[in-house]
Amino acid sequence: MPHYLCINDMVVTNGTELFEWRISEKLVCGNLEMPCCADDAMKYLHSASNEDQSEEIDSSEDHEDENEVTDEGTALNEGKCGYRKQQNTATRIIDGDEAQPNEYPWVVGIFFRLSSGNLRYIGGGSLIHESVIMTAAHFLLQLTPEQLVIRAGEHDILDTTVDKKRQERNVTNIILHENLDANSLINDIALIVLEKSFKLTEAVNTVCLPPQSVQTDKNVMCTTGGWGKNAADRHGKYQAKLKKVDLPIVERGKCENLLRKTRLGPYYNLDNSLMCAGGGKRDTCKGDGGSPLFCKIPHDSERFYQTGIVAGGIGCGRKVPGMYVNVAHFTNWISQQLGFINLHLKPQNVLQYELFD
Repeated sequence: MPHYLCINDMVVTNGTELFEWRISEKLVCGNLEMPCCADDAMKYLHSASNEDQSEEIDSSEDHEDENEVTDEGTALNEGKCGYRKQQNTATRIIDGDEAQPNEYPWVVGIFFRLSSGNLRYIGGGSLIHESVIMTAAHFLLQLTPEQLVIRAGEHDILDTTVDKKRQERNVTNIILHENLDANSLINDIALIVLEKSFKLTEAVNTVCLPPQSVQTDKNVMCTTGGWGKNAADRHGKYQAKLKKVDLPIVERGKCENLLRKTRLGPYYNLDNSLMCAGGGKRDTCKGDGGSPLFCKIPHDSERFYQTGIVAGGIGCGRKVPGMYVNVAHFTNWISQQLGFINLHLKPQNVLQYELFD
């Protein structure tokens, strides 16, 4: 077999060092402020209306404190998770559509604070509690809480004008899964604890979590949103405005067989902490890491629950499905970790099994 499928005379069955992380190339650098990478997450952001703007977001023109956030939608369906504002038809991530502003109010942007005070986008996440963000762990390994800033109610990350729907928070703690293996994407989950809670509004809301071990049915169409590349090659550009793409869930056995036909080799085993979605031209890519994959609740289609977290894959926009953290594998872990820091999920934020029967 190929030499790269052997480590210490053992067959590689978990894809160690063979997956491509879906993080901004900027994080490949040891020093986040050194321009050592060819693809700077902000340098190549393209938007016809933003071509002449600065490559970095200036946080000095910051937004009002949460106490000044508009009250519009504050009673958002009595604060229930997974609700969103009803949207008009979208305008026409890879081959994705531009999301309407705040169409998915649980999608957040994760930023790195430069020494200049400016912010640089590094990945996505989801709001699962007013004070907690869920995301992929692998792109946080180099970072400390003090370096991170979270934005909710975000749409255009190059827009520096005051937006009362946008809220910004600092971070006090990063909780990585204790059995994380970043090279194989196993247990690739992290929780980010905020210094101050987000205020839930029409533009900012939590997403529901599935009950432990529930499986999203194959071929169900789910949605992911992010600010990542729109192509895998050097022509791919990071997105200024949030993009969304609908992807089908791929059955585990089928996904494992497809992955075994790639460089992962014929002995690859899909870990229970992972799941698959996509497998065509429409896909997530670099810069989408940590973003949520969410689906309509089977017996409550007005709401959404999160089934996956963008992790990695074999290229982007190919016939091979993308790899996502299997959120239902970690529901109990999430509740346990929050309990350790005296935070608790609302009972209604973790769905009941009956909604999936």
